[in-house]
Amino acid sequence: MIKELNQTEVLKVADELKDIIHMISGMEKEAMDIDRRLISYGLDSILLLTLSKQIDSRYQLVIPLDIFFTTLNTLRLVAEHIVINSPMVQEETQEIDSVESEMLPAIDSSLNSNSLDFGNLVKIFDSQYHIIMKQNEILKLITEPNKKKEPEAVKPAQKQKPQPGRQTAAQRVDYFVPYRKMELHQEDEVPPLQLAYIKNIEQRVNNLTKTSKEQTQKYRHVYASNRNSAGFRLLYKEMLYQIIADQGRGDKLVDLDGNEMIDLTMGFGALLFGHNPDFVKKALLAELEKGMPLGPMGRLTGEVASDIAQLTGVERVFFCNSGTEADMFAVRVARAVTGKNKVVCFKGAFHGTYDGVLGIPMPTDDPDLNTISLTPGITDNSVRDLILLDYDSEDSLSYIESHADIIAAVLTEPVQSRRPDLQPGPFLKKLRAVTEQCNIALIFDEIITGFRICTGGAQEYFGVKADIVTYGKVIGGGMPIGILAGKREYLDSIDGGMWKFGDNSVPPCDDKRTFVAGTFCHHPLAMTAAHAVLQFIKENKEQIYDNLNQKTAEMVTELNEFFDLEKVPVHINHFSSLFRFNINLEKEIFYYGLLEKGIYVWEGRNCFLSTEHSNEDIQYFINAVKKTINEMKNAGFFQ
Repeated sequence: MIKELNQTEVLKVADELKDIIHMISGMEKEAMDIDRRLISYGLDSILLLTLSKQIDSRYQLVIPLDIFFTTLNTLRLVAEHIVINSPMVQEETQEIDSVESEMLPAIDSSLNSNSLDFGNLVKIFDSQYHIIMKQNEILKLITEPNKKKEPEAVKPAQKQKPQPGRQTAAQRVDYFVPYRKMELHQEDEVPPLQLAYIKNIEQRVNNLTKTSKEQTQKYRHVYASNRNSAGFRLLYKEMLYQIIADQGRGDKLVDLDGNEMIDLTMGFGALLFGHNPDFVKKALLAELEKGMPLGPMGRLTGEVASDIAQLTGVERVFFCNSGTEADMFAVRVARAVTGKNKVVCFKGAFHGTYDGVLGIPMPTDDPDLNTISLTPGITDNSVRDLILLDYDSEDSLSYIESHADIIAAVLTEPVQSRRPDLQPGPFLKKLRAVTEQCNIALIFDEIITGFRICTGGAQEYFGVKADIVTYGKVIGGGMPIGILAGKREYLDSIDGGMWKFGDNSVPPCDDKRTFVAGTFCHHPLAMTAAHAVLQFIKENKEQIYDNLNQKTAEMVTELNEFFDLEKVPVHINHFSSLFRFNINLEKEIFYYGLLEKGIYVWEGRNCFLSTEHSNEDIQYFINAVKKTINEMKNAGFFQ
């Protein structure tokens, strides 16, 4: 039996939902129409996921994210669903019904008797008071829906701890998050001319890379790959598959259909020296001949650690298998040494797939409640000790300083890989000063910037010395590697610190020693490749970085001048040899236009130049971009 809707209750719940949306987005309640589609509020999938979690917390009712795009796509529909299905709302309604059922007979009894029972009536009126107040609130919503509240009298200012930064809907930056719900039911309304261009590119891409598409479908039932569904949109469904490579050499890829492509993904930034550089290949073949013994300590491990210390200025080094592991161990070490629990990260940064850094910020000054989990499978308790703040913000510095007693570490990408235009040197210097004064470990995630901008990475570039630094990608030469490095004070918690043979010394830091391990840490092939890369850098560092950084800057300048001349809303941001196109998601066909012309850019859209990209290859890429932009203009994309 379908429950009859109480419209008064629906309006009450709708107003509570407005409060929640105001809290998570900063949007004013007066701007919210309960019959408008939720997506018209500018709520992205992350904010809608937060709304879903808030509804579950408040009303004990789970609403899947995709429902907000389909059957429950307005506040009124969501409120009606809550009124019908929420046990919390039903419980409140039953309480009111109970009061009324007790009240009415008592009133009838009093009116029918010769003398009124005033004591009984007082109890009745007291119990009814809160109902009347709620009714008044709802009546105001009905009769004065657009009337703004009068400003309250100004109260004396009270000193409060700064809250994590929150922007209004108008100011909010759509910062990078590593996980978003798929928009499975979103219908794209595309003008006919644009649609014709998309379908034309689709046909050409499908014909060009048909074996990659066939292989993706053939093995989908057995091979689970998140990349095969990343960014799913019905409009581009027939092009949503990975290019499967058969060969890689220098800055080129060859796919299963024999197409040679200029690679701008370059192993997600790992291949600074191109695919299969001769000096790495030679070293790996020699190591394979030695049997790559796994178990005992490798003969190159100590030398690689010494080379890293020499080039970067760190004091000690620990090897693991990936950037995710390095960041996870860095946080563990910081907590072990400082004896504190909370870790600050910044919105828009990426620190791998460790549960403890995958959260969504909530606008509250309670450090135990200001983060919830980002994805299914990660509990809110996993991110209970994570605090997410705005990057390059004075408010964030104040927050860190005022909560220093509970913050163990600040983990940051000095230059966020998804916002390479943001290069906040002054902020990093202030952050270093605050963390140093407050006994907070400053951790630089240099998985991407390390050994790419210069030998000393972002620490050298910005003149800021972190306590802990994590490296990966470039130093591995294409082999999997993660590195945790930094000051002795922190790295001593891995092995207990310095001691010697032949005397009575013992590890001095056992009280702060934590646990780290891994079967393939300092794998012989990874150490061999890293050793070869470091030797090459030491011998050629004067030429490598200046040439590559200049080449990237000149390419970016030429293309940005072209975009300005053509008056198209496209721009390239870059840092060193990392660059990203700043282009609206509705222009996603741009990347497929490049692919059709032999330019490979992965779905995460970070691009990298390598030492192997020749001037001719770069000019070909520039021409391909210009041609694609002109095609899109002719198809009406930039009107």
